Amino acid sequence: MATRTIINSIALLAAIAGSGIVHGATVRVDKWGEDTPDCGSKPSPCASIQYAITQRSGPNDRVLVGPGYYEENVVIHQNAGGQDLEGLKLESTNGMHATVIRTTLVNTHGIDIRQSRVRIGKRGKGFTVGGADSAGYGAIVVTVAGTEKIRVEGNRAILSFWGIYLSGERVQARYNVAELNDNVGIGCEHCDDGIFRDNLARDNGSDGYEIANSDRLVFQRNVSAYNSSAGFLLDNNSEFARLKDNVSEFNDDNGFTLLDADGSNSQGNVALLNHNYGFDFDQVDTFQAPVIRHNLAVFNDFSGFFLDDLVAARVDSNTAVSNDIGFTLTPTTDVETFRRNNSFASGAGCGIENNSGTTLRPDGHYYGDPTGLDPVLDLDDHDGVCGGSLVGDDFRAKVNPTRTRVAEKL
Repeated sequence: MATRTIINSIALLAAIAGSGIVHGATVRVDKWGEDTPDCGSKPSPCASIQYAITQRSGPNDRVLVGPGYYEENVVIHQNAGGQDLEGLKLESTNGMHATVIRTTLVNTHGIDIRQSRVRIGKRGKGFTVGGADSAGYGAIVVTVAGTEKIRVEGNRAILSFWGIYLSGERVQARYNVAELNDNVGIGCEHCDDGIFRDNLARDNGSDGYEIANSDRLVFQRNVSAYNSSAGFLLDNNSEFARLKDNVSEFNDDNGFTLLDADGSNSQGNVALLNHNYGFDFDQVDTFQAPVIRHNLAVFNDFSGFFLDDLVAARVDSNTAVSNDIGFTLTPTTDVETFRRNNSFASGAGCGIENNSGTTLRPDGHYYGDPTGLDPVLDLDDHDGVCGGSLVGDDFRAKVNPTRTRVAEKL
């Protein structure tokens, strides 16, 4: 029996070795350390992050950085032996508020990622990264095409040209803050099947989030605020996006812009006090109808929902409060399902502006009533229906059960 157990154990070890699984070592960095050929242990850490990565790390290793200020630009590419540092994990011991990486050289990124499966930070174990203020450079950036499974988590990207800009399939960005950058806060290009959750982009010089050439992205519980352009911008080569429970507020352009909403699903999002449209949905391709449900647009300067070029879209149970116009349908829009939406207190007195040229049934919608849902928000008697090709009742007496009550708290 003992012999059989030994044989089985040997077989298991051989199988693990053959699978390519490598369990990485931990290399330590601390301000009181010293960059020596044998540094990296807990009692004898390295002094600089780049030395620990290049001289002391291998694929799948973890570089664990103690608190302090590190004036260097970090490149994750190959070690001194020429090995690709795929799977490297860079973490701090005390989180982003205690651990700062700042590049002071022109034309350098704060952290430059050039390998796949690299992870920068972790929730509670990230970095504050900044100083990459040369045009075209960023705090945390993927610079090599073809990478995949990059993960950036728990970091603060600040005072750079770009905040966080990723590339490659199946990237993940979670629990990051990108603020006070000259251009985009958090961006991504060629990031099919990527996931963005629980991030904050604020006070950036362009869009809070900017996505290019990336299909099937998931955006959930992200916030975009006080940016100098759009809160969320997905370009016309980014389809099948899933946006749920995101907030976009006080931005200088649209709250949410989907330039190709083909196959997208937008639910539970809030656009508040943006200086253009709350939600701007366009559709270039027509493979799959977009779904727009249970979203809330409040106090945006123009339309709460601007629907352009949509084909067979489902627009259901959304609420627009105190925008100039509640819902605008352009002449090239064909909405197959448009029901149970609420619009009231519009500055132009227009709950639905139907310029689509197609017949629209406004049955089941709420446009306010003579007493108003709320005397503070509903300053007019009730919104009307503007435009032609309408059939059905103008409004229902009671608000539809959507997120309208949230508006009264904002």
